[in-house]
Amino acid sequence: MLLAITPYGALAQDDAPPTWSIRASIAGEELVGEWELSELSKGADAGEVLSSAEVSKVGVQRGSSFQIHVELVNPAGEASDITGSAGLIYRPKACLTITAAGVATVAQSSNSLWACNKGDPVPITIIYIDKSSGVAAVNMYMMTVD
Repeated sequence: MLLAITPYGALAQDDAPPTWSIRASIAGEELVGEWELSELSKGADAGEVLSSAEVSKVGVQRGSSFQIHVELVNPAGEASDITGSAGLIYRPKACLTITAAGVATVAQSSNSLWACNKGDPVPITIIYIDKSSGVAAVNMYMMTVD
């Protein structure tokens, strides 16, 4: 009965841009996150969306290690470097591991859980939470094994 009186708008997903956002880069090459990719893809046809998704993948080498630089972007568009912040949480997948300081390592070879071959995807989610200020931001990125 409650559902019958709930306005439709209350059930719809909010597609407004995030108030705070995260920007990440590796060795000066900016990673394109899911939010940025969705914005770039608005009004594009299927071929353009697939092309954008492929271009957005940054290549990483097996056996390599690198620092992930992270910036927190406020509602005014001003960025602050939060690389190594205790408020960052990394959720790597596939053949990627990341230390609390944001140093990522790509496995040298595949294992029983994940492939780490040329062309394989390497997804990562980066979350920032600051409970004292109430600021939270998240973005998902896709890299690929070169």
